[in-house]
Amino acid sequence: MTTVLTTNVPDEIRTILPKVINIPRDTLYFKQALHFICLTIGSRGDVQLYIALALGLKHWRLVTIVTHEEYKEWVVGFGIEHRTAGGDPGALMKLSVENKMFSPEFFKESLTNFHPWLDQLLADAWEQCQGADVLLESPSVMAGVHIAKALSKS
Repeated sequence: MTTVLTTNVPDEIRTILPKVINIPRDTLYFKQALHFICLTIGSRGDVQLYIALALGLKHWRLVTIVTHEEYKEWVVGFGIEHRTAGGDPGALMKLSVENKMFSPEFFKESLTNFHPWLDQLLADAWEQCQGADVLLESPSVMAGVHIAKALSKS
């Protein structure tokens, strides 16, 4: 959504604004900020990368991190919005260490013993990513591209 405001713009402000061609100098445009949603699961290190990114973006954009409930207090402590994605990061890390990440054994073990957990994680991720204008996904989530495609159609 774009809002147009026509007003007397002070000279000190007008000089630092970019010149827009064929628009009166007293017209300012305000474009609604995009909502960036960062979707990540896994270890504290996986989340920390998105906290750093969110800190850089939050001055100009609305940023939300979707991750495990265990990290909520940490994320919110930086003034970043948090939404919960299910799953136990400890169990995921154990699975990843015992079975090389994305190996056939990893997927076999995941589907055999973690199927309900994965279903809940994917359902939570879909629900919590609603309202995203930009979706940034950690590769470990594996669903971000599908969520982004579905969001673009809704």
